[in-house]
Amino acid sequence: MRRSRPARLRPRTAAAVILVAGLLASPLAAGQAGTDWAVRTPAAPNGWHAVAHGEGLFVAVARTGAGNRVMTSPDGTDWTVRASAADNDWTAVTYGRGIFVAVARTGSGNRVMTSPDGISWTPRASAADVDWTSVAYGNGTFVAVAQNGAGNRVMTSPDGVTWTLRSTPAESWWTSVAYGAGAFVAVGTTRAGNHVMTSPDGATWTERSTPADNWWNAVAYGGGVFVAVGTAGTGNRAMTSPDGVTWTLRATPADNTWSSVAYGDGGFVAVSATGTGSRAMTSPDGAAWTLRSTPADAFWHSVAYGDGVFVAVAHGGPARVMSSGTHGAVPGPAEPDTGSAPSGGGSSPSQGPAGGASPAPSPTPAHPSVPVPVRSRGLVTPLGPQPVTRPSDPAVRAACPRHIIVRLRLHRAGAHTFTFINRATGRRSPMLPGTAIAGAASARRRSAAVVVTAVPGRALRLVACVNRRALPPRAADIRLRVAHRSDDGTLRVALVNRAGRLV
Repeated sequence: MRRSRPARLRPRTAAAVILVAGLLASPLAAGQAGTDWAVRTPAAPNGWHAVAHGEGLFVAVARTGAGNRVMTSPDGTDWTVRASAADNDWTAVTYGRGIFVAVARTGSGNRVMTSPDGISWTPRASAADVDWTSVAYGNGTFVAVAQNGAGNRVMTSPDGVTWTLRSTPAESWWTSVAYGAGAFVAVGTTRAGNHVMTSPDGATWTERSTPADNWWNAVAYGGGVFVAVGTAGTGNRAMTSPDGVTWTLRATPADNTWSSVAYGDGGFVAVSATGTGSRAMTSPDGAAWTLRSTPADAFWHSVAYGDGVFVAVAHGGPARVMSSGTHGAVPGPAEPDTGSAPSGGGSSPSQGPAGGASPAPSPTPAHPSVPVPVRSRGLVTPLGPQPVTRPSDPAVRAACPRHIIVRLRLHRAGAHTFTFINRATGRRSPMLPGTAIAGAASARRRSAAVVVTAVPGRALRLVACVNRRALPPRAADIRLRVAHRSDDGTLRVALVNRAGRLV
């Protein structure tokens, strides 16, 4: 296949700079994501068992179906069926290190599959043919747990391709694993008093005691706390822990079969396979829970959060997908600028915004017809940090003293305006001749802006040539501003810091 050459941009590339305010909201207030749900049409009536979010895309996997046990959606509403690598009983999916990874309970030597985009999948050999129930990513490692096996119910991988079997301290029926606070935490059933184990690296595990012998079905991390939900128990089907070691039992508003929990929009959402008219509950902190109405009494088995929306999938019942929230809405306070890339996090529910200072307020338009930019996290997904490099070729270096390398994915059709700005001063850092964009449908200079048109969902690579003197003294002060104007005139803006985070 012929490869297209990166688009080279012409001189005098710059753009006007507008800083916009973060939109703040109290966690899980009425009308926020997780409170009001709507049924969505699945791509196929399969038994959907798990859902995750990454790179601006929801990916669901199923236990049933003929060659179509994957479906994807950019917003949780419109779904497209995808070919699975095998017709295995796919039980879990997560995103990390630029790929999606799914694990299964069935299959011969192929109980893992991976995808760089959620669309094309490749079968991978698992470390053992056991019933893998959950997978998470954190600290540079994928970790999967199983419900059976002789003392080896964990496997790890640095890349989702090559897997290593690990010893476990107990042969519990491990149902779920999550990463947070520098540790992996797995929960399970069928072992009295010890339904939790923790690990700093996924390889060495320590058994932990639990405050009740409930069957713990799922665990998630967010807001500085681990939350587990489950079945069995009377009025106490949730527990929380700051570190995965010490747990506190929490009251739940209904004794449903709570099957999954996720963090996003400043709070936790759990979904259930049982209950009448109320198969969801929400909490701002994992401790105090509120029952929520759901539009269908389906067997809701998994929930995930991304880009302002919670999505739940079911493996049976009158519906297969429901969602709650507004796609692209800004979820609470902006993330802080740490100056480094995120250290990990499994599927999207495991981590959320940590708080921090918001950018400067949006300017008031000079005329009522001039729109105020809308801050949108659904506009773009960063695919990694933005390193500032010095070209090794002396000839290139003479014309281009510094490169800023950016990888991202755009989610809207049409033209997008790219600009680098200095967070401290608000001044722009013009891009010079030699700037290139790979993966774009087109790239051109219009007035004082770089305008990029891309196919939604396709990964882009921007190699920006910048003048060293135009860069801020602190590299962490660099911001990439992406702006998009829709057909209705709405101007959406996203800011990405050097660590590859939306701010």
